[in-house]
Amino acid sequence: MTPTGGSAPGARTQLAARELRSWPAPADRIDEQAAARAFLASAGAAALDRDGGPEHFTASCVVFDLDARRVLLHHHRKADAWGQFGGHIEAADSSLRAAALRECLEESGLTRVDWFSPAPIDLHVHGLPAAFGACRVHRDVVYGASVDAAAPVSASDESLAVAWFDLEELPENILPDLPGRLPGLFEAAHSARTVDAGRS
Repeated sequence: MTPTGGSAPGARTQLAARELRSWPAPADRIDEQAAARAFLASAGAAALDRDGGPEHFTASCVVFDLDARRVLLHHHRKADAWGQFGGHIEAADSSLRAAALRECLEESGLTRVDWFSPAPIDLHVHGLPAAFGACRVHRDVVYGASVDAAAPVSASDESLAVAWFDLEELPENILPDLPGRLPGLFEAAHSARTVDAGRS
């Protein structure tokens, strides 16, 4: 499984709107989904560009071994913390999903994943410290993936390390809110894979 090529800004914005709509947001988070769609409609293509303003969308991927309840994380060099794989959307990315997959493969050293969620499994809006320069707010669109824990991994230049962790034994130096979010992300990925398998 590999990322697809880029597309025109207008077409990519329309696709991003469909991707945001495809997130099966829980009832108590419908307002967050609506706010993300409104931001995209207002900002247009700039919302998908790291240079489009201090607030923009990013795409990320949480990689699980769904059978063993383990998560693959990287120690992000700039953030100095363990987290999922992700980053800014690039011109060659045709969609949010393509950007999430590209970041996943680049930052994990994986050459492929066994399964990649067709729709986002989460939306996470967070502020950023001064170390991230002009970026002030990331509207992160999160996808899920699964892979066998025996697959070879390696750290990119952006990372200090890549490693597997049991969901019950996460590293101490992890992004502050990620431990509380991971159980829900695991369940969302597990449910999405089950539904996906039922359709094939």
